[in-house]
Amino acid sequence: PGEVWRLRWTDKDIGGKKICISQPEKGCNSRIRPIDEKLLTMLLGLPRIQERIFTSKSRDMAWKSFSRMRARAMHKMGNPELRKIDFYTFRYWRATMEYRRLHDFGAVMVLLGHKSLKYVLLYAQLSDAYDPNGGYVCREARTRTEARQLIEDGFEYVMDKEGVSLFRKLK
Repeated sequence: PGEVWRLRWTDKDIGGKKICISQPEKGCNSRIRPIDEKLLTMLLGLPRIQERIFTSKSRDMAWKSFSRMRARAMHKMGNPELRKIDFYTFRYWRATMEYRRLHDFGAVMVLLGHKSLKYVLLYAQLSDAYDPNGGYVCREARTRTEARQLIEDGFEYVMDKEGVSLFRKLK
């Protein structure tokens, strides 16, 4: 969240639909991230009243709004554990899901701008302990063409058994 609050109007590239995180959080690298059309339109709709995209007032309003929504969810679901969720939780969730999807420490490091593998290894541990959708979709391939298609469709190779290659991906 600190990186978002530090964003300046000069950090966005309208034509390239990218945003440059030039003032990263502690221990992180600068990086450029793609943004979609909807986010770009929302950013362009904000008033330009200072150098930074978000004012301290907008930061406070975002936190208060998030806190109210979290409190409503806790009440509606009867789950006080939701109080533990904050803005960083979404970053951790994204990192964990990206690691699950890619199984690539380096890609997650680049995504988050980390300089060290220390935290990326934590996301890998969280990934191994968390099964968000109740398991995997499993497929088998009897030919190289079938195996190639499964890999292109996001399946990961598991093993060969009795002349059949087994693949899986998260549901």
